[in-house]
Amino acid sequence: MSGWAITAVVEGAFILALVLASAWPVIRAIQKGQWQREFFRYEFRLKKLKPVAQPPDAEVLAELDSDMTEICKDLTRLLGFREIYRKTLVMFRDHPKLRSEGIFWPWLRKMYGDHVAVAIRRFVDDDSRAISLRNLATKVMNNPRLFTEERHMNFYRKAGLGDMGEGEFEDFAALGDKIIDRKKIAKDLGDFKGKAAPIKEMVDKLLAHKDRGGLARNVTYEDLDNALDTLTEYAEKYRLLIQCIGGSLTPTILTDWQSIFEYAWMPREDDPSMTVEETT
Repeated sequence: MSGWAITAVVEGAFILALVLASAWPVIRAIQKGQWQREFFRYEFRLKKLKPVAQPPDAEVLAELDSDMTEICKDLTRLLGFREIYRKTLVMFRDHPKLRSEGIFWPWLRKMYGDHVAVAIRRFVDDDSRAISLRNLATKVMNNPRLFTEERHMNFYRKAGLGDMGEGEFEDFAALGDKIIDRKKIAKDLGDFKGKAAPIKEMVDKLLAHKDRGGLARNVTYEDLDNALDTLTEYAEKYRLLIQCIGGSLTPTILTDWQSIFEYAWMPREDDPSMTVEETT
């Protein structure tokens, strides 16, 4: 037998061995009457290898735009509540009678603190169904090709502002790159997740549930303020990237909400002249 014929026989035997080896589980299953189960298991393995279909780019950008709007609305409302709380705090501290009597002030502090804590917990929620700053930043990080310098500059050019926003993109991209840098986004994620971590733990262990182990440390109002400020900073940053909208999220309260404290709320029984002011 010639050399090439021997080589062909060896190669054929090797291929046949590979085929038999891969088919052996199915052959054994047929012998044992379990061929259906083995076939479906094999088919399932094949399906797992299929790539997962990704949503179109326009759909991803539209969802990010919608989520960004909702996150900014929630933060603006929360910042407005903080302003009201701080001014009420000053009023109570400057009025010795209000400060010393009753449980109203401790109750108000508790209600404000719990509300802000739960809201901060919501901003760092990683549930896939949640609208949160954490999920938004993660989606941006996972789609870097959608956020290019050209896209960012086009916002300004369409508004007739030329290259005004040229330096802004550097906050998101590595030096000289034309798309965002995943490492920078990951650093942002770690920063605001870290600030919110003790508050998330408090909500999970004391507000939403009652954990026997308690907390690693107590959460202070300063912690709430720092976390809220950090979340606001990054929401403003990512609003600029996603929607090209700058400016502060802190609202200006136009109504005179403090006017309710300028008259008596309840009449005093020992003073008939002290009546509640009627309003229309």
